[in-house]
Amino acid sequence: LPLWAAAKGHLESIRLEIDAEGAIKEKCQYELKNIHTWADTFNDANPDIKRMIIAQLLERVIVYRGYKIHIDISITAKQFFGTDMLNSTIKAS
Repeated sequence: LPLWAAAKGHLESIRLEIDAEGAIKEKCQYELKNIHTWADTFNDANPDIKRMIIAQLLERVIVYRGYKIHIDISITAKQFFGTDMLNSTIKAS
């Protein structure tokens, strides 16, 4: 009986982990949908609006010899993804 109880407890912890990973997956899918929406908005914008959007997102772009590029971004990952996304933990298996 103690072995059965241990197995049952282990099974419950696995179920909770699966539920947590499902919630993370849903959040990632939501964020991906938002990224696609922003991409569509950008693609449909006229050139002046595109320049304005890029000017807000990028602080500086440096192109070196051999076409090496360095880009300084004006926003942080926290601003882009929001706090919920960054506070989620994703386990790699």
